[in-house]
Amino acid sequence: MAAPPDASIKTLSGTWVLDKKLSDDPDAAFKLQGLGWLTRKAISVATINTEFTQFTETDINTSTPIVHLTAHQSAAGGAGGTTETRVLDWVDRPHTDRIFGNAVVRSRFVDGVDDGNGNIRPDLDLQTVGSDGSFLKETLSAGGEKVDEDLSSLFIQDYIVSSDGGWTAEQIWAFEFIDGERFLTRRALLSNGSKSMPTRVIYRFVKR
Repeated sequence: MAAPPDASIKTLSGTWVLDKKLSDDPDAAFKLQGLGWLTRKAISVATINTEFTQFTETDINTSTPIVHLTAHQSAAGGAGGTTETRVLDWVDRPHTDRIFGNAVVRSRFVDGVDDGNGNIRPDLDLQTVGSDGSFLKETLSAGGEKVDEDLSSLFIQDYIVSSDGGWTAEQIWAFEFIDGERFLTRRALLSNGSKSMPTRVIYRFVKR
């Protein structure tokens, strides 16, 4: 189902399922990340459920509240599960993924900004070299925010640098309207050498 009205980037905890019909075909993106045919095939036939757990802890050194986000993805019908862990403080952290290998990841909330036409887009400090980031910047918030309201922390930005495959991935998490319905989305700009590729994944809400 579409995302409930009270679901936001700050309240992602719950179960979501990847909508393959609405999402871009990820095969070419997976190739760019060095995944073999068998792995890509297994992912393509599996139903991907993602269990998000989001919580806040206080940094013992700075007394600053820091949001943690864990996404456990389980794939029925083929490929096994993986877990992504994000700490939203924009600090580089090592991450090991069973499918994508070793990487360094940093994540943070990103504020929204009025684009001059009443649309709220991410106020993005692009990390990907050699790109204008238009695919990420064109994200429109579906939260119903007004330009004179609080536009803080409407999006999540990830920047991932592969330690094994030479690729990078810059991602924006958001809620967007698609065909009149509100969905959780993950836009990614993938780069590997001179090649780059945009892709978008759409998630349907299942349950809290």
